[in-house]
Amino acid sequence: MTAAPDRPRHAAGVARSARMLLPVACGLALGACSTLQPIDPMAETRFTPGSDGRTFSYVGYAEGPYALRTKEAERIAILERWLGQSRLCPSGYKITAQQSEKRPTGAFNVYYSGTCN
Repeated sequence: MTAAPDRPRHAAGVARSARMLLPVACGLALGACSTLQPIDPMAETRFTPGSDGRTFSYVGYAEGPYALRTKEAERIAILERWLGQSRLCPSGYKITAQQSEKRPTGAFNVYYSGTCN
């Protein structure tokens, strides 16, 4: 049997310090995750009723190209919440224009214009 080579004392101290810091680092990481709040879609979108009481504009968002194609129903559901809160278009509405614009972050703003039935 061969004896393990002696390690310098500072190497043992570094290893011990790393073992002590690991739980602290993990705790900080978990604490950061617990402070994350779900995104409120009403706070992340903009709705503006027209001055005529029959038109509106709405700006939704999409996290990226995939969401731009697949999350239309969610954006429309948020629009309908805005319409309900503002008591605009009780007989329904029609989207008259839609356009998307890429943000510098890679997400998209989705612009809608509409009119009440």
